[in-house]
Amino acid sequence: KDGRPRPRGGRRSAGGSGEAKLEEAKLEEAKPEPAPMPRPQKSKAKEAPHVPSAEDMTRHLEYTRRAEIYYAYQQIENLYQPFTSSHAEANFQVALFLINTLAGGAPEVVPYGCSVLRILYTLARNAKTLGAYKLARYAYDRLLLLVVPEREREKMELDMLTIQAKPVRDMQELLPVCFRCHSTNPLLNPFVGNLMRAAGRGAPGSSLLMSGDVCTNCSHPFIRSFVSFEVLPLVEFVPAEGVTDEEAIDLIRTPPQEASKRRLPGQHKKGVGGGGGADTWEADEEPAIASMQASDGSDLFTEALNRTLAQQEGHTAAPGEFKTDNDGPAKGDAAGHIPIVCDAACLLTLKREEVYILRPRLEIAMQSGSSDADATEAAKKCKETSDAMGPLDKNATPPQRGVARCRFFRNMLPDIPIAVSQPAGHFFLEEDFELGLLKEGTCPFSRQSQAAVNDYGPL
Repeated sequence: KDGRPRPRGGRRSAGGSGEAKLEEAKLEEAKPEPAPMPRPQKSKAKEAPHVPSAEDMTRHLEYTRRAEIYYAYQQIENLYQPFTSSHAEANFQVALFLINTLAGGAPEVVPYGCSVLRILYTLARNAKTLGAYKLARYAYDRLLLLVVPEREREKMELDMLTIQAKPVRDMQELLPVCFRCHSTNPLLNPFVGNLMRAAGRGAPGSSLLMSGDVCTNCSHPFIRSFVSFEVLPLVEFVPAEGVTDEEAIDLIRTPPQEASKRRLPGQHKKGVGGGGGADTWEADEEPAIASMQASDGSDLFTEALNRTLAQQEGHTAAPGEFKTDNDGPAKGDAAGHIPIVCDAACLLTLKREEVYILRPRLEIAMQSGSSDADATEAAKKCKETSDAMGPLDKNATPPQRGVARCRFFRNMLPDIPIAVSQPAGHFFLEEDFELGLLKEGTCPFSRQSQAAVNDYGPL
């Protein structure tokens, strides 16, 4: 009656009942340890690396999205279990994440076991508590389109009456701010009409442009802490064309006192009169590198960010392209997002304590369950796969970066400590992450042991 399908005993879902979870826990405790499988003999002939196809990467992104939704929805489901602690702000953020994330996919596909009614009711109730009265009104209006169980109808109708006495506005402190373009976003993405029409059994028809848990101005995804689901001050960037991931990491790790002595791509050695002078480097004929080095000393990353925002708004053309009056806005990915491109000079100025990386998912999968001696071999195989994939296509759908190549992020507020879990592929507030490690002994998301997520700091 509440719009949520009943979980069957043979299917394990994150939104299952308490009995199903208890049976699953008993099975995990009772199952015997599997016998070690013999390692297959390595053939002398070198095998060609497997190149993930577009279908493989699409399937990977869909499975990742479902894992995030199930993990977040488990917190909603726990609210309906007895003796469960509740925090209004955390419940509000996780419900907001679920609503915006579900709206970013196909409207008719809601993962098995997830109740839109419980998500909306959790969002409405906690939005009313925190002062987001406009969002609470909208959520209650959507609930009127659903079949509400009798045991919850009276309380819900009372909340709908009391919300009418509140002002039609949201608290300014609750509005999320994009750390990429510094624009203030509404709590609910305006492009969530698909999900709401699906919940109301209407005909889906609104555009998916810029939908999901992203900024409505620049389409940069909100990077959330996967414990409290607060928005983290992380901005993603990519190395420029011709700079590999290994070179980018090496440039970022270069100490400031050695930066002037390092040769960058597009430079040659400059002769110095005298015998005791230090080696210096000057730019070749490449004007981009010369202009970056002739800067007035401002942050090169900020210059690259402003240049990307201007390009996305259609004021400038992409590097190597000529923009005419008939050209429209610059083309990014499917959601209109253009990544920040940092060349070698910009990467050299970044502070390593402000940069976080997510290692390729392919490398993490190869290292799963292997010993430390196999970690180097897994990284080598991942590099061979990325080389076999050829040059990185920034306009590929789905995007290639993240599967066989690293993802780079910069912390725009270094005073906020952040932790990254490589097996999970997600970020956390350092305090929440360390508390989860001490409490459970595993990563909060991936359930990997503490030894697997020991290095969770910046680059």
